[in-house]
Amino acid sequence: MNKETQSTALPENPIQLASALTSKTIRYTNENESSVTEDRERTFKVISVEDVLISKASGNKYIKGYFADVDDGGSVKPRALTVDRISIVV
Repeated sequence: MNKETQSTALPENPIQLASALTSKTIRYTNENESSVTEDRERTFKVISVEDVLISKASGNKYIKGYFADVDDGGSVKPRALTVDRISIVV
């Protein structure tokens, strides 16, 4: 049975957040249009979370790490994703 978690339920603590997301599949909404999907929704498998950062300019919290892009053949790339744009964790 899969457990789905809304982003509001993700831990605030950076270590707990990294632990909660590592090895999970997440649904992510791009800020801009996606060149891979028809809508802005993307699916990533979290390989590792290397850091949790907060932007001084925007105040947004980011996870920085390696992600397999399910929508793009599973290619693994380093990315920085905004935590508030993560809608589902499975």
